[in-house]
Amino acid sequence: QVKKLIDKSVYLTSDGRISIAGIYPANVDYLAKAIHEVTTN
Repeated sequence: QVKKLIDKSVYLTSDGRISIAGIYPANVDYLAKAIHEVTTN
């Protein structure tokens, strides 16, 4: 899942941690959709 998110330009550590400071209103929808897609497929 981490690799798939990185392929979608969502960068996180290999154990799944993500920087909350890197989430802002302009990208939160993209982030949510990417996480949903990767975790449900």
